[in-house]
Amino acid sequence: MHFIFDYWKRIIITAVISLLIAFALIIVPDNWLYDMSGVSYGEEERVERFYSGTVTEDLSIIMAGSIEDNKAYILKANSKGKKEWDRSFSSAGKIKFNSVIGASDGGFVLVGEESNSKNDKGDAYILKVDFQGKKEWAKKFGEKYKDSFYSVEEVSTGGFILAGGIRVPTDDDNFNQQAYVVRVDSKGNVKWSKIFGGEYYDQFNNVKETPDGGFILVGHYEEAYLEKSGYLVKLDSEGKQEWTKKIKEKDYNIKFNSVLVKNNNEFIIVGEAKSSDNKPYAGYILSINQVGTKQWSRYYHSEEDLYTFTDIVSIDNQNALMISGYESIPVGMEAKEYRHTAFILKVENDGKELWSKTFRGSYRDGRFNSINKTRDGDFILVGWIQDYSEIDGYLLKVDSEGKEIKFKRDQK
Repeated sequence: MHFIFDYWKRIIITAVISLLIAFALIIVPDNWLYDMSGVSYGEEERVERFYSGTVTEDLSIIMAGSIEDNKAYILKANSKGKKEWDRSFSSAGKIKFNSVIGASDGGFVLVGEESNSKNDKGDAYILKVDFQGKKEWAKKFGEKYKDSFYSVEEVSTGGFILAGGIRVPTDDDNFNQQAYVVRVDSKGNVKWSKIFGGEYYDQFNNVKETPDGGFILVGHYEEAYLEKSGYLVKLDSEGKQEWTKKIKEKDYNIKFNSVLVKNNNEFIIVGEAKSSDNKPYAGYILSINQVGTKQWSRYYHSEEDLYTFTDIVSIDNQNALMISGYESIPVGMEAKEYRHTAFILKVENDGKELWSKTFRGSYRDGRFNSINKTRDGDFILVGWIQDYSEIDGYLLKVDSEGKEIKFKRDQK
């Protein structure tokens, strides 16, 4: 009798365990994994996106973007991913940070856009905060026609260089947008400003100081309506144009998102190529020399995998590069809509692919918007992920082979 009871007891226990395992495999969401390695900082029912990140000397991480689609947001985490503080900034309309850098005085500089009403018209915006995120000063630029800064760099001789787009009125109450660059001192006072572009929609997405003390700016130039070329402008230290290049590829629209300045007078630029009907097509990488001459370029795509590159860094002692971005995956039979998966790519210095990896592919949407090197040789990726209607700012740390490095879970 005891034998029969023990037999059925073992059968029942085995069945229960099997059901629990099956339930876990089907029901447990992917965030069970990122809670072990990456960090999601969103609050329940609050939309949060990080557009930029930077790493400080003590390996702390600063992330900047927006919350609730109308407030600018900055968050500082320590090297373990634990939040130390966060700050939000609001206005009568919308405000958003597109880029953040650490300043030499220990504080942080953020740039983006601010509107004073809900009609989406506003100014390009710069904010300086101290090491605790407290506001020190802020400045607005532009013509109040939906202007924005997308990049900021501290200049070796002091002050900052800002890059973005500014809308300019034309006849009949219409506007075009021109690429916009502003040089300011350490308090945000203008030293000089320049606009570049043509008759349609032009924009700088990234600016870097060059070894000769000048600046390289990258973005896009609209040749005709919805026909974009990659746009490169080289300036000297006083903002005088040294050369400009438009990069065209037959049947494709090119947009540059980030530039890497290398020690051998080479610039590596990453971005995207879209088909003539503006559908995602390929990640795009370009090498030019110090006078803007094209050395090589590469597309990254397949029939099913479509990519956008957002940022690029070099890998020390490996003669390689790491690129962040996202993969676009068609939704539905007609592929009129896409969902996105966060993505990184490692390439050799000549652009040849070594490997690529996607992260959190089971989520509805996700992307990496920036990548930074840490002093210990690893990489910090910043962006967001979406699980159903919840959108959370997201942080992930990987080594030079793309292996996730788990943050210690002392998040209390």
